[in-house]
Amino acid sequence: MLKLKGQSLIKRMYFSSDSRTLLTIGQNVKYVTVWELQKGKVQRKIPMPSFAESGPAEKIDDIALCHPNRLFAWTDNPYLAVRSWNLENETNTPDNEFVCPLYFLYAKPICNQSKLVFLGRNEQLIYDPLENTNQQYRFVTPAMNSGTAVNFDGTIFAVWEYSQVIQFRKLQYPDIPPVMVGLGATVEHMRFHPSQNFLAVAFARSVQVFDATTGQPVSPRFFHEKPVNQVEFTPDGKRLISIGNDSHVHIWDTATYAEIAKYDFGIGALARLAIAPDSLTFAIANLKKEIVVADLDS
Repeated sequence: MLKLKGQSLIKRMYFSSDSRTLLTIGQNVKYVTVWELQKGKVQRKIPMPSFAESGPAEKIDDIALCHPNRLFAWTDNPYLAVRSWNLENETNTPDNEFVCPLYFLYAKPICNQSKLVFLGRNEQLIYDPLENTNQQYRFVTPAMNSGTAVNFDGTIFAVWEYSQVIQFRKLQYPDIPPVMVGLGATVEHMRFHPSQNFLAVAFARSVQVFDATTGQPVSPRFFHEKPVNQVEFTPDGKRLISIGNDSHVHIWDTATYAEIAKYDFGIGALARLAIAPDSLTFAIANLKKEIVVADLDS
């Protein structure tokens, strides 16, 4: 087990494709921190430069890591500005930039691809930085949506509303009515399986998995003692992991959905979770800038 201390509250974490480094951003910071896990220290910091030649660096709103080692960072003030880096290069200079004049609410990576999906009020856009191309689709999203998830090949996405309903929509067929799932509770987090159209949803201090094509549950509900803050499948799809304010890390077998482990690392409420591409290591962060990196079988 390894303990790290960030400089601010951790907002997002990703492992590199070789599982040897961990990338994090904190609240209201202008750089991405790259941690070298073998040495337990900061390897480098990647700044978010300004589009203006003489302007200050922009605050990073979020990051995403699409394997192999393609880092995205973006800011949406006053417009959506996305930069990407190849982490295998030692330079901190981005090798691609994309500016979108439209207002988008969220950006999510497509699993196992170097592409991003942007969700707006009335449209969806898939951006490929390597080809510097994008595909745009128009549809009507919920009037008040607060979260989204994209499936493994970018063909289905899920949107949840404050009215406690999840909509499953097919990207290429915007006119087809969405599959609807009513939960009766506010969604805290949701994530797709890496190779199947199954969506894990955290709500009402619990986690449940749904089939995105039918809207039907495929697992029982798993419960935490307090609200669940994040839920993730391991990249090999064999396990489901959730963390919450009760300080617990729960791990389930996705073949049987039986709980196989439960950990408490003694750092209090857990806010962020990342799983290494080899599905052997995970990282958790609390509300006090602390990070724990551990083996899944520890």
